[in-house]
Amino acid sequence: MDNDAPYIERSVRVPAPRNVTTDLILRRFTMAHYRGTVVSTRSAEETFDYMADFANAAEWDPGTASAERLTAGEVGLGSAFRLYVRVGSRTTPLDYRIVAFEQPDRVVLLGESATLRSEDTVTVVPDADGGSILTYDADLRLKGFFALANPLLGLFFRRIGDKGAEGLRRTLGGPFAGGAEGPE
Repeated sequence: MDNDAPYIERSVRVPAPRNVTTDLILRRFTMAHYRGTVVSTRSAEETFDYMADFANAAEWDPGTASAERLTAGEVGLGSAFRLYVRVGSRTTPLDYRIVAFEQPDRVVLLGESATLRSEDTVTVVPDADGGSILTYDADLRLKGFFALANPLLGLFFRRIGDKGAEGLRRTLGGPFAGGAEGPE
């Protein structure tokens, strides 16, 4: 061994063993979760296409003041959108991009700003009546200093999610099939 060679210290970080209970507890205190289900009179394909184009969010989500598509062409994997969401009396931009696109069944959108991260999963299945059933599953997490308020976020997120689900019901023409599974 060469004593003149620089000493290099290496460490291996081994994650602590976790189980389902630990994961649920960590999830509950690090993010807010919402799941709502809406029955649509539109076909599964129409419902999917409408939801995947997140520029439509201002039509159904009362928390979205306006929305625009940032990328040209067909909506698909990598498409980007900017939503201006209401925060109290102000609006703030929240940029989304499609990170999973499985037409016509599932789309996952990741939204981020300097203070917030939202992962929204939309799943659409055909209904026997020719319509469809849409499930909206969202995880919301504050970032940076604001992350200290994550445990409280779930208290407000359920009400926000229910308003969005009600807007979807009105827009898509069906009943609100299932309430919030949250806050988690």
